[in-house]
Amino acid sequence: VCFKSSRLDFRTQFLENCSYGTAPSENLGGTNPLQIGLGTHAGAISRNFGDGSLQVTGVSTNLAVQGNGFFVLKDASQQVYTRDGSFQLNGLNQLVSSTGQLVQGYGVDANYNVTSGVLGNITIPLHSLTIASPTTNASFSGSLFAGGSLPTSVSDYTLSQPLYLSNGGGGVDPTNPPTGSTLLTNVTDSSGVPQYQVGDVLTLKGSKGGASISPQKFAITATTSLSDLQSFLSGTLGIDTTAGANGGVATAPGITIPATGNAAQLTIDGNPGSSNDLTLDDNSLTLVRGTSTLTPYSFTKNSSADGESATTSMTLYESLGASVSVNVTAVLESKGSSGSTWRYYATTPPADPTVTAPINVGTGTISFDTAGHYLASSNSSISIDRTGSGAQPTLVTNIDFSGLNALAKANSAGKSSSLALNNQDGNPPGTLTGFALGADGIISGSFSNGLSRTLGQVVLATFRNDQGLIDRGSNTFTEGPNSGNAIITTPQSLAAGRVVSGSLELSNVDLSSEFVQLIAASTAFSASSRVITPRDQLLQELLSAVPYLPTVLLFPLLTLQLLTSRCSHT
Repeated sequence: VCFKSSRLDFRTQFLENCSYGTAPSENLGGTNPLQIGLGTHAGAISRNFGDGSLQVTGVSTNLAVQGNGFFVLKDASQQVYTRDGSFQLNGLNQLVSSTGQLVQGYGVDANYNVTSGVLGNITIPLHSLTIASPTTNASFSGSLFAGGSLPTSVSDYTLSQPLYLSNGGGGVDPTNPPTGSTLLTNVTDSSGVPQYQVGDVLTLKGSKGGASISPQKFAITATTSLSDLQSFLSGTLGIDTTAGANGGVATAPGITIPATGNAAQLTIDGNPGSSNDLTLDDNSLTLVRGTSTLTPYSFTKNSSADGESATTSMTLYESLGASVSVNVTAVLESKGSSGSTWRYYATTPPADPTVTAPINVGTGTISFDTAGHYLASSNSSISIDRTGSGAQPTLVTNIDFSGLNALAKANSAGKSSSLALNNQDGNPPGTLTGFALGADGIISGSFSNGLSRTLGQVVLATFRNDQGLIDRGSNTFTEGPNSGNAIITTPQSLAAGRVVSGSLELSNVDLSSEFVQLIAASTAFSASSRVITPRDQLLQELLSAVPYLPTVLLFPLLTLQLLTSRCSHT
């Protein structure tokens, strides 16, 4: 593989100048030197570093150079150069030559960018390197129906059982109602019987916009307050209390405990939009006390959420590759002569497994012009707290709503608006399963999760005088006094050629030319031998006839033998 042909150049061994020639004159054109060369010797051996033909092998680690340049190899003692790209991976996933020398190139930094200028061993960690990619960008597509109705109400529930404050003696405080700071163990019914005990576990379930809400649990301790219960209910139901009232709705979303006299009534107000409509029944809130499951609570629904809306869910990935489910809902907030405005809500479960209620991670507005074209969005990024997950503590994802329009039409099924995740750039953990090498020497790895990352770059070395390289055997060379220093560069830059993956460069020896020269030499030898044979026969006949020949005939025959011998040598 990659053997380079050589040519032997001859020189005159002894030179005799009979005449140096004459210069041209007005009457004569001049004469050339008269020189006689006697004998020859080897003058130089010239190596042909031209490209050989390529043989496709299909092996990813086999490389060939087309054009100028040499691969750079390194062993324990020196740095050598070769055109032989029959490389392979060793036990350490390092790219090495067939003789074990390490292929040199550029590595990558933590962001998989090539670190040019620092030569090192090329490592391709097949089936051992595992990476994940956090979601930093997500885009949506869909159509929102600006002709839909604006919200006029929200889901409004009251807990049918009034809440009272214990007087500390088994009765009810006749004046003061419970507040957010009141411990749940001090909340009683109208008879002064405590409604909660340490160790009780509340479970809340229901539905939102027709989709079931995952049941969430809330454990009561000696320090659990009524405001903790409010946060649990608000989080489980996915109510965004930061958005405020919108559309024609004056009710602020959240869990409140308005009081009448010494009694408080727990009230639930959701967010606008039919997709935010809550459904709770007498079995939605249960209490487990010891081995008993109780259903002491009932809800009264005072109003339902309405207004044009659409909802969808998406899966994002944090820095360790764990998936994070996010629900996104868009609700028509206003419309007028300048276009329409929608508000989006985003909720997600927390990273801490001890906190079971979902949390709100973002809300903002999306604006469209009178033609339904996207204009702008506010607060178009969501921030997810991943504290306690081992990953980066905050996952920030930019949301692109430019793929939306407000041109949708209501269909027969009443599904007026649609919202869907179009793309997100995160990925779960994936293992390096393959790689490819480009003409510029860049090594691109493909992972089982669909990611593609740069793993390094193979370099080439060029010289001002390739003929000055010193052959070290095994198709390798080192710098020589007349080769110049190695110029390390990337393929296809400066004077370097390109790299072909999955192929090997064959020998550039022209076998047809070599066979022609062999046949010519054999023919010349055969012709010379035919001249020598009759000469020898003639000499034998002459010697055998010497006793019988007159002296006058002997000398002409010897003269003929000498002339024949001279002609055969010339």
